[in-house]
This record gives sequence, C-alpha cells and structure tokens, in this order.
Amino acid sequence: MGKKLWITTGIIGALAAAYTAGGFLGVPYGVNWALKKYAELFVGRTIRTQEVKFNPFTLQFSVKGLNVQKVGEPALLSVGSLQTKVLWDSLFKLSPLVQYITIDGLNSTVIRTGLDTFNFSDIIQRIQEMPTSPEEEKKDDKPLQFSIGNIKLTNSSITLDDKF
Repeated sequence: MGKKLWITTGIIGALAAAYTAGGFLGVPYGVNWALKKYAELFVGRTIRTQEVKFNPFTLQFSVKGLNVQKVGEPALLSVGSLQTKVLWDSLFKLSPLVQYITIDGLNSTVIRTGLDTFNFSDIIQRIQEMPTSPEEEKKDDKPLQFSIGNIKLTNSSITLDDKF
C-alpha cells in the first residue's frame, strides 16, 4: 500500500505543479501570444502590454500598460491597469461570472476623419466583412449567460478630435 500512496502523491503533486506553472506562467504568455498572433491582425494596430499576470488560485487577472496604436497616430486605446477576478462558479456553470473589473488610466483618442468615418472605422468594416461559417449559422439562438459585477473606472479620459 505504501508504493501506491507514493505514486498517487507524486501524480497529485505533478498535477498541482503543472496547474500552478500553467496559471502563473502559461496564461500571461498565452495572452501576449494571442494579442500578437490574432488581435493585432484583427484590429490592424500594434498592441503592447507592460505586464500580464494571472493567479490560478484566486482567478485574478491583471494587465498593466496596455496600448493599442497605429504607427504614426495617437493611441486609439491605452490602459494604465486592468484588474479582474472571475468566480470559481464560472467553471461549473460554463458561463463567465466576473466578480469585479477595475480599470485605471483608460485613455482613448477618437478622431473623426470624415462625415461618418473615424480612426477606428477600419476595424468596424473588418468585422462586418468577416465571413460566417456554416457552424456559426447553425448555432443555437440561445444567448450567452454571464454576470459582471462591480465595474470601476478611474483616472480616465476620452479625447474627441473632429478633423472633418
């Protein structure tokens, strides 16, 4: 019985170590990778972060120094820090349950470039032109259930520049 106990303890320890490493190291790396590989292509702008952290035990996620900017233009969006916490119930109910979102230092520059065009109009056009797959058309019309509580926005500004 002693050998089985050591094997079981070793397996549980290895799983705990993999979960911990995956959460503390893998999630931040994966977020930065996804921003570079998918989000930058999608929005047509450079996306930079200073720091991404995730705690797999408390399910707290934070980003510092998020910046979305096209070369030669002011930043479309910059965020000093974003912090959020997801509830463990999300895993069991298969729906996002966010306890809080705190955004500090959100700054956005919106530039009107034409009668009905802005510095982000290319993103909207890209979304509208996205092809839909047959699987997406067959999706259930049932809406996604989610909950977001305690949204806090501090030290933020939106600059509107009407160049038209």
